[in-house]
Amino acid sequence: MEKNNQHSELLELLRKVLFSACRIRLSPKRDKHGLTFSQRHALFYMLNYPGIGLKELSGRLCITEPSMSNLADSLENRGYLRREKGATGKKKRKNIVLTEKGMSTALKL
Repeated sequence: MEKNNQHSELLELLRKVLFSACRIRLSPKRDKHGLTFSQRHALFYMLNYPGIGLKELSGRLCITEPSMSNLADSLENRGYLRREKGATGKKKRKNIVLTEKGMSTALKL
């Protein structure tokens, strides 16, 4: 069991390193939709994990929470997502949800 856990941790570390390297190399480049590497991957995760929170998404994208908030602001201003308030326990959590435009674009990526 411990060996499985070590493999999982190693795979997660490898994913983060590879993702960070790709983001650094490809972030300035925009695709035909005018989206950066991180924006495209945010849409991908939102498509595959509906209602994902900003904190969890920032972890999956290997970026800080303030950077994630800025990225979400940009996508929201361009009509790709909207924020919804959702309650989880006593704390309020903001979920981000794809709009129709965001869903359509994410399916094309």
